Amino acid sequence: MASMVVARSHADSSINERRLRPVYDYLDNGNHKKALQEAEKLLKKQKDFSCAKALKALALVRLTRMDEAYATLKELQQEAVTDDPTLQAMTLCYRELERPELIVEAYERASQKEPQNEELLTHLFMGYVRLGQAKQQRHAALALHRLRHKNPYYFWAVMSLVVEAGQPDTSAVERSTLLLLAQRMVDKFVKEGRLEAEAEILTSYLDFVPQHKVELLSKLERWPQVNSICKSLLLDNPDHWLFYQLYLDSVEKLQASGWTPETQSEKEAELRPRPDHTFELALDFVESLTGAWTSRPGSSVLRGPFMARISLLDKMEDSLKVALPDTWHVPPDVNTMQRHLTWCQLRYYLTRRDAPPSKEQRLQLVRDLFESYQNGLRFGIGLLPTDFQPSDNYAILAGCILLDVWQESGDNRVLLWLLAALERALLNSPSCFQLKLLLLKVYGRIGAATACQRLAELLDIKHIQHDTLGQESLKQVMSCLEIDPVHDKTAWHELRDNRDVQIFREWGASRK
Repeated sequence: MASMVVARSHADSSINERRLRPVYDYLDNGNHKKALQEAEKLLKKQKDFSCAKALKALALVRLTRMDEAYATLKELQQEAVTDDPTLQAMTLCYRELERPELIVEAYERASQKEPQNEELLTHLFMGYVRLGQAKQQRHAALALHRLRHKNPYYFWAVMSLVVEAGQPDTSAVERSTLLLLAQRMVDKFVKEGRLEAEAEILTSYLDFVPQHKVELLSKLERWPQVNSICKSLLLDNPDHWLFYQLYLDSVEKLQASGWTPETQSEKEAELRPRPDHTFELALDFVESLTGAWTSRPGSSVLRGPFMARISLLDKMEDSLKVALPDTWHVPPDVNTMQRHLTWCQLRYYLTRRDAPPSKEQRLQLVRDLFESYQNGLRFGIGLLPTDFQPSDNYAILAGCILLDVWQESGDNRVLLWLLAALERALLNSPSCFQLKLLLLKVYGRIGAATACQRLAELLDIKHIQHDTLGQESLKQVMSCLEIDPVHDKTAWHELRDNRDVQIFREWGASRK
């Protein structure tokens, strides 16, 4: 008899799922109006179809018909539905309505109706967690543990006690009582020998101990030991960013203090790597990590060593600025300058756009870039006007940064600085099309039609280039109607048909 009831329930569930499939499809495709119509059709045939009601409410929410959606959901709350598809649909509705407390109310009613349902109690516990109701989540966890006697549920209750003790409205006496109760619960659990996987509190004790040790050593400022331990850890895990940070900090401290390592025996070198006390040694070590890892069969490319090199080069640059404040940015030859330029470009393009440097930091970077540009002009003495200056990209990069700063702040002083610097750079390199394009973009943003036309002529835009580059200048020229009959370069004598060029009626060929 029981098997027949289960089989019938399973058959009913399959039929309901097949009936609801079109509603789910319409909701997934964003056709909420059609989903509402399908749900209403199902409810006309079966008025007590709770899942169809919940999906109807979801469609109403997405159609911004909130009053009707709340009315439908209120009916479902009063019915105290317990089936999972209906509760999941109601949860979606309340999330989109930003009413998480109503999710908890729905599962409270459902768990009161079916107090032996483990899944409902689990959802109720998670709902209390989202609302930050530590006391209620503890009661739900204990109810789950009484129901199934699973260890995770017991420790959910323990952690709920800790969370409740940490809430701001908990007094000092209550806090101490709750923490003592949590400790006694864990002690009791251990004494009864009921620990299973919970004994593995740390996923890897061997990984945790060195990490914790190196953090403590860094607080004690024992940098040689920090450096040596981090080196050994990075040899085993060359993509661990925390170890890179501690390693690079220790290198910086050792370099600044002038510390030098003592001589080590072969046995000591095998047990503990020799500390790197200079930036050059650190750079060699980071590069060796990349080569050693990529040589392994089946290994993938790591980003840790590359990020460490960027961070290390940042520290080296800062150290160089302190040691040589006047000449640090003056390269001895073109190749060195190009390497520095590539580094500046990489640092700019790899900067996080969601957390950029401050305005002052970027303006200081622009000053440094323009100073490097001026120093690089000495490598372009005697070049032909058609040749590019080797340091042009310094000015282009500085111009891009200034353009970003101006667009964010709207500071006209930054705009004037940008235009003056780029125009000066264009005088030094008349054939640099990148400078012309950047100037054309800036003049187009401020609506300077004459300057746009001048730069468009300097770029010598032809044919299909008008479709891609002409948008920066044509709109401004057309809006200002700046047509100069004296300096007009249109070949009117070659005009044979009005369809040859697009002209204004007010400025026809007959008036020429």
